[in-house]
Amino acid sequence: MSRVYQEHIDGGQKTSDRVNCKGQLALTVRGERQLRSIVRSQRSQALDQITTQLIDDASRTVSKWTVQRSLHR
Repeated sequence: MSRVYQEHIDGGQKTSDRVNCKGQLALTVRGERQLRSIVRSQRSQALDQITTQLIDDASRTVSKWTVQRSLHR
């Protein structure tokens, strides 16, 4: 029996826990504020245009899926 399966059956420590993942967020708090500002100023822009403008303003690149997910929160 594999160790992973045995730990699962025994109810022991999980081998992978997303809560403990400390990866960097694609959009920081400041980036989310910038995104809201862009959307507020020009409500009729398409997703690609919003993403392009956010990338131009921000110091890091973000995908259009990240922007879409942030807008739906």
